[in-house]
Amino acid sequence: MRVFLDTEFTSLESPQLLSIGLVSDVGLECYVELDLESTTGQRRIAEASPFALLNVLSQWRRERVEREVTEHLGFAAAGWLERMAQHFSDDIELICPGRVDADLAQKALQSAGRRWSRIESRLEFSIVSYLNLEPIVEAAMHKSWADSRTFDGTGRHHALADARALRAGFHAMHGASDEALMTRRISSRATKSAAQDVKVSRASGVELVRALLENPQRLRTELPADVPGDRMEAVSDLVEGVLAFAKSAGDSGSHSIAELQKLRFMAERVRST
Repeated sequence: MRVFLDTEFTSLESPQLLSIGLVSDVGLECYVELDLESTTGQRRIAEASPFALLNVLSQWRRERVEREVTEHLGFAAAGWLERMAQHFSDDIELICPGRVDADLAQKALQSAGRRWSRIESRLEFSIVSYLNLEPIVEAAMHKSWADSRTFDGTGRHHALADARALRAGFHAMHGASDEALMTRRISSRATKSAAQDVKVSRASGVELVRALLENPQRLRTELPADVPGDRMEAVSDLVEGVLAFAKSAGDSGSHSIAELQKLRFMAERVRST
């Protein structure tokens, strides 16, 4: 499994971590930003370059962004990665745009103590700086930034928007297919079992997305009140299948990005209950 990672930091000369954005191959997201009112936050404001103040910190606390505001960025990010590792059997390849991002993220994750020790063997960092200046990559990333700006008001130099853009650029370069990922998830035995559990009558990703957009509460109200533990991973896989198809459904024009993102947030809330 790939997770695309981006960080924002105080300066190129002496980088100190400000935020982490994580986006999985199928669109699950995590965003944590430094609490600027904390002691660490106040110190890093003082250390921030004019560029960081103008382009990075000006995008703090966007109201439409789901985020965790904390002084312990690595602990929060490691918790999300640990949940991903629990839900999926694949190891996690962390795709980073550059060495600074990889180093800052790894240092932050290592500070998470036991959380880091539980996921360390499942993580692999990959740096994809070779994507820089490739026309097909730049075009995909600029489109992604525009989509983020429309959806939640974030733009370039926001860690979550940049992680989304990195994912789009990587997929543009390597031909990754969200539809293929969805097919792999939906076709698994566990996912079929989960589909029965939530009483979804049609397995087609398109139909499932449409049905849930028309009545998103189905994913919550039709889930059995007492789901056996061994079923929860299967239910999670079903959610992954829905989310994986969201991009291709959105590209077809059948639903707006905002509608599909509402579905994604609903699925995340269901998973967390």
